[in-house]
Amino acid sequence: MAACSSPIVAAGLGDTKRLFAEYPKCLYRPDDARDLAGRIRGQLRSPQIPRLQIDDWGTIVSAFERRREQIINARRSLPIDKGSYCRVPSRGHW
Repeated sequence: MAACSSPIVAAGLGDTKRLFAEYPKCLYRPDDARDLAGRIRGQLRSPQIPRLQIDDWGTIVSAFERRREQIINARRSLPIDKGSYCRVPSRGHW
């Protein structure tokens, strides 16, 4: 929705609250139906359209793949103690 430049009303929780911090008319207090209704009315009367940086899927996947490669390469550079990865208990010691 934010990528479509549409008026939005969202619960002011966690990352959503942080993401919409500059757009207070878009946030309602969680578990407050009156506040939600008021924010919806406000957006219908005088829309506040957030201008947010929304990455497309290609950008998100590319960033994920770069980070995954960094992690894999860092893991490869660690010394391997072959005895510590998978120790199978001897019989009767489970």
